[in-house]
Parts: sequence; C-alpha cells; structure tokens
Amino acid sequence: MRKFVRNILLIVNIVLVLILVASYPAANINPNDSAVWGPLGIVYPQIAFANLFFIVFWLFFKKRFALLSLGALLLGWPRPKHLFQINGTDEVHDSSKAIKLLSYNVRLFNKYDWSKDNTIDERIFEFLDQQNADIYCFQEFYDKKNKNEFLGFNLTKKATETKYLAFENMNDPRHSIKDRFFGLSIFSKFPVIKTETVFNAGTKARAIYADILFHTDTLRVYNVHLKSLGFNPEEYAFIKDITQSSKEEQIEQSKGVLKKLFNTFKERADEANYLKAHINNSPYPVILMGDFNETPYGFAYNTISKDLQDAFILKGNGTGASFEGFGVLPSIQIDHMLLDNSFNVRDFTTFKIRLSDHEPISGTVELK
Repeated sequence: MRKFVRNILLIVNIVLVLILVASYPAANINPNDSAVWGPLGIVYPQIAFANLFFIVFWLFFKKRFALLSLGALLLGWPRPKHLFQINGTDEVHDSSKAIKLLSYNVRLFNKYDWSKDNTIDERIFEFLDQQNADIYCFQEFYDKKNKNEFLGFNLTKKATETKYLAFENMNDPRHSIKDRFFGLSIFSKFPVIKTETVFNAGTKARAIYADILFHTDTLRVYNVHLKSLGFNPEEYAFIKDITQSSKEEQIEQSKGVLKKLFNTFKERADEANYLKAHINNSPYPVILMGDFNETPYGFAYNTISKDLQDAFILKGNGTGASFEGFGVLPSIQIDHMLLDNSFNVRDFTTFKIRLSDHEPISGTVELK
C-alpha cells in the first residue's frame, strides 16, 4: 500500500476513534445537564462497526495500527456486547415456572395506511396466533368499538388466547374500553390483579404496569413507550432525503431537527429516572418490555437497565435491530426486554416480519 493512501486511511481511522470515544458519555451524562452527547449514542453502532473494519484491515497491512480501534472499543466495554450476539437456547428446567413474553409496537395495525398492504392487521393477528406467549405488551395499540370500526381488543384476545388485559389510564373515567383506545396494552393468560399508569405525558401514558398472579407468585409487568422524536411530516421528509432541500432550507431544517432531538433526549431522561424509581419500589419480581425509542447506548436505557438483565445480551442473536429506520437514520435496537434477577432467561428472539416500523421481540424466562 502506498504511504499516501495509508496516511489518509489512518487519519480517517483516528477520526472514527475520536467519534467513538466521544459517544461514550451519552450513557452516563443526563441530557438535562448536557444534551450534546445524546445523538452520539444513536450513531455508536455504525461508528463501532467502522472501527471493527479498520481492526481487520490493519491486521493485513500494519498490525500495530489495529490497536487504535481495538483500544477504543475496549475502552467502551460493555457497549460492544450490544452490537452483535451469538447465543444458544437453554432448556426450561421447570415448565411450571416458565413464562413466554412478547413485546410489539404494532403501529395502530396500520390504521393510517403507512403501508399500502391492506392486509397488515390480518397478518399481525396471524403472527400472534402462532406465538403462544403467556404475556404480551403492545405499544401503539388501537381499538374502537363503534360501528364498522376496528375491534382490536377482541381480535387480539382471540389471536393470543388471553383472558386478561390492562390498558393505559384504565382507571381514568375519561377512558372507556367501549370507546376509542390508543396506546399501551398488556394481555395475559394469567389473572391481572392490579393495573396502574406509572406516568403520563399529557393525555398519553408512557408506562403502565400490571400485577399478574402467576400460579402462587405475583409478578409486576411494565409496558413502556418512552418519548419519541415526534417529527412532523416535513421533518420526516427532510430526514429521508435532505438533497431535496436548498442549502438555506437544509440549515433551517437541521436546526429544527436538532432542537427537537435535544429536547426529546431531555424529556426521555426525566421519564427514565421516574420509571427507575418506580421499579426500585416494586414489591414483586419485575419484567419490563417495550419501545424505549432509544438505543442501548443512551442515558435512558442505561438508567433503566441498571441492576436488570437484558434478554438480548443473554440469549439474543444478531444485531437485535428492532426499528427499521428511515432516511439517514439506520435500523437500530430500541425495543428492549429487561428482567430482575428473579428470572433465568432461556431464549430471546427479534423477529423479522416487517409488519410495522418495529419488529416484535420475544423471550422465554423461568422464575427462580
């Protein structure tokens, strides 16, 4: 390799190392104290894989240069464990203690025709019918009981063969199962003995829980949907193809997107702190599933997951990417399944079925 080309590649490698190291504070610094680190947590996987490429590359041409990226990756341990997993499946030791879990952001069963496939809702129910899970957590669930409208609760109960359910603001008199419903739902084959909203953002819940009677034990199951980016159609269009805007528009749109991005990280940090305090006060073993709208490299995930097991880390395979991404935003892992140490994780799957902008995740756990 010519020295000039080698030097250029070395400079690129050094820049990537610096960006990688700069992304590490995203997990530990509250965005309300400094919001600039938050977006770096989103790009960590891509920057990390680029550094992995350089490790392999330099091993063929200049071995000592490989230490640059290798050292940077190890400095961020255990973050690399989220990049890719290869795990086997453990057999359940006691079937009476085993619970199959599933979490899925169903995007309102395609109510607003994001996909031109008008069979999306039917295919989602066909998928659920094949899973035979015990407890389901749905985000962006939809139901309406009025004439000629979508009967989400009935159809889901039938597909999942569940008898019990909880939904956000269940005890709020302004909400009724007889009327339109949109948001967080938990369906269970085991009795739901109590359910409450953990906290709201405006009129919408960001987290709910259900206390579920599992034989002679009580479990607390959290379903979460943390603050999303909330971009408007113009902002989504800009992100999907920034080349369609003039330079002046690109500058103005970028400012708006970044401002909204920073504000979202701040709000999500507050949600994470509140949720973690609630989890810490749970009198029962905890299962937490849902759409965090954040990668495993951000402050919200790092806050909530402390002292909890991540099912993907223990039994997942591949990258775990659960959100399809759009425009310059790549596919990322933002749907998570966390459990306290009362459980052994036996298996975990991130499905690839493309019926929503999220993929469902599922795992089998065994109560110790």
